[in-house]
Formats: sequence, structure tokens, C-alpha cells
Amino acid sequence: MWPFKSTKLPYTNPNRLADVMALIQVLALHEFGERSETGLKAEMQTFPHSASSWKEIAQQHPEFFRVNKAERLGVSLVARHVLPKDENVKQQLSPDFISILLRNAIDLHDRQIERAHHWKAYMNTVIPGVLVIVAALLGGYFTQKWTFDKEIRIRDHEKRQTVYSELMGLRKMRLQLMSSQCSARTAIFYHDHRLKKTGGGEGSLDFKLVQEWIQTNNRLVLDAARTEQKLFELLGFVKILFPKSAELDQKINTIYSVKYFEVQPPKEEMDLRKLEEWKNQQYKTADELTKQVYGDPLDNLLSYLSKQIE
Repeated sequence: MWPFKSTKLPYTNPNRLADVMALIQVLALHEFGERSETGLKAEMQTFPHSASSWKEIAQQHPEFFRVNKAERLGVSLVARHVLPKDENVKQQLSPDFISILLRNAIDLHDRQIERAHHWKAYMNTVIPGVLVIVAALLGGYFTQKWTFDKEIRIRDHEKRQTVYSELMGLRKMRLQLMSSQCSARTAIFYHDHRLKKTGGGEGSLDFKLVQEWIQTNNRLVLDAARTEQKLFELLGFVKILFPKSAELDQKINTIYSVKYFEVQPPKEEMDLRKLEEWKNQQYKTADELTKQVYGDPLDNLLSYLSKQIE
């Protein structure tokens, strides 16, 4: 029996890593990214070995999975909600990306096992000595244990500060990327509409700008996907390192459930003067919407975490 509760260090369950990796692969590779408990059992052809259901596995690992209790098809992979959609409106994950997810699961497993075994090795070393020469070592044991616990608290505090600092840095990068994506999509719609209204051909400036902005937007989409992956990894560490509470879960789940907004194209009948006004309005509101949708939930979490590490 481990000194830590399995809900705090779920990977200490000997069968947990295999279950998590199996669930990642099914949800990443299957045509349908959102599955029911029944569908998962049929796909796996077995029950999980470290929990009572596949849904329970997903709930205990929000660093990889999203669980919507209100939906029948409520289990999905977080990464499939943040990557760009293809022409069939399906979110596809590359083999390299899936490999990264599996490596992340292995890394989290190794860290938790190392932490749990560190305690076990310590106790196996100290207890026999205490039983043999209790009178002589009792005082030293408690002194050593107090020192060790203090070191653990200091080390955990340093880890929490590191995660907090990385979240702070990622917040600014995330807002810049999301705002830049909005601006890029606005520019694509703007020059494409001008191209239609002016009748310019492939040699026109608007045509060239449409192509350039499409390439820029594609790069931004990939950068945003990497940033979201890093964000979800950090949120996983927050769940591990910070004291568990309903308030913390609520703030993290708010970030998980963000609904990504899209720039709406201008109306077909819009003339060039109105188009110019539309473009300026889109640029003006991009930063406000970005902060409201992507910034505020993360700011609320950072404010909560700052109080925990004071």
C-alpha cells in the first residue's frame, strides 16, 4: 500500500498506465472522438484493470481527457478539441502528436512512482532501526523525519512556484496567439471580399495577401495547438501539486470547457466602405474577446494559485 492516496497519485496503481495509454489511443485514432462507456467497452473488449469504468479513468486524468457527464457520448480526448478541423469537420491527430501524448503519460507515471517509492524506501530503512534500538534512535528518528518532511514541503513549494511561473508566461503567449489568429482570419476575409468586389485576378495585391495570410494563419494554428498542449500539461501538474479542492477543480474545468470563437465573414452584399468599417471593428474587438474567452478563466486560476503559494 502506497503512502499516498490513489486519487492523488493515480499512476501508482500498477495497471493504471496501461489503461491510460489504451484510452488515449482509442480516443485519438477512432473516427469518432467522443465515446460512451458502452462504446469504449466494446472497442477495448474488456473493462479497465485500475478502475471500475473507462469513464472513471478519464475523470481521474483531466490532463488528457474531457468528461461531460450530461452527454451520453461524454468521454473525449482534450487534444481533439483544440486542434484544427479538416475539410470533413473531423479533428485528426498526427501519429507524432499521439506519440507525444503517450510519452507524457509515461513521464507522469514515472514521476509519481518515483515519488511514492521514495517514501517507501525511506520507511523501510528507518523502521528496522527503530525496532532494534528504539530508545537510542527514537529522538533522532523524529528529528530526521521532521527535517525530511520540511524538505519535502520546501521542494513541493518550489515545484508549485515553478508551475505557477510557467502558467504566467504561457498566459501572455496564449493571448497573443489567439489574438493573432483572429487578426489573420479577419485579414483573409477582408482581402478575399475585396478580391470579389474589385474583380482582381491572381496578379492582384489582394490575391497575394489572401495567400500570405492563409499561410500565416496555418502557422498560428499549429503554434496555438502546441501552446494548448503545454497548458493542459501544466494543469495536470496543478492537479497533482496543489491541495485538492472543489474551487480548484471548478477553475480548471472552466479552462477545459472554453468554447473557441470564430471570426464571422462579412456579408456578401457589403460594399468596400462598409467592409473597411467591418475590418476595423473586428481588429478593435479581437483583444477584448480574446481576454474575455481565453484570459479571464486563466487569470482566475492564477489568482487562486497565488494565494496557495504565499
